[in-house]
Amino acid sequence: MLSRSSKNRRAVLFTLLLAAPAIFVVGEVAVGEALAAPKKEKPAFDTIPKSTPPDPTPLVSSRQWVFDLEYRAGDVQLLSVSEKTLKAPVESARAIGRFALELYEGPTLIERVRFDFPLLIEAEDAGPKRPPSVTRHLTSRIGVLFPATPRGTRLELWDRGTDRRWNLPWPPGSSVDGGRDALP
Repeated sequence: MLSRSSKNRRAVLFTLLLAAPAIFVVGEVAVGEALAAPKKEKPAFDTIPKSTPPDPTPLVSSRQWVFDLEYRAGDVQLLSVSEKTLKAPVESARAIGRFALELYEGPTLIERVRFDFPLLIEAEDAGPKRPPSVTRHLTSRIGVLFPATPRGTRLELWDRGTDRRWNLPWPPGSSVDGGRDALP
């Protein structure tokens, strides 16, 4: 005759054997669902580029271009470009910013200098007590240092916040003479 503990062990074992196929089926269904074609979900931000190359190795130069840019009520304008020679060569700045000047040679990114316009911030959604946005009425100006290099075939200004890109003259020349060249 079986002892009480043996009966309990048998009951537990029998229950486990009966439950095992159900656990296996549940596990099999979960694996099958994981292998099914993934559902296409809309990304959190529509403006995220599909592929953004990493920052290249910073260029080092004592000759720099100064791009005088203006942000006015959501539009960006190139006011002027001037050349500046520094006493010693400097490495391009690496910073986080909404805007970037990117120099390409064919499809290859040669240089990227990120920056922000002073006072240009987007208020986070704080609900009904959200502070009023001043971005619509803001006028801000910045001079961005960019290495004067013989490399590159295309310079772009990229607004990472809206994913808008503008072509800028490269190499900078007489087409930018201090007048207001509105960016398309």
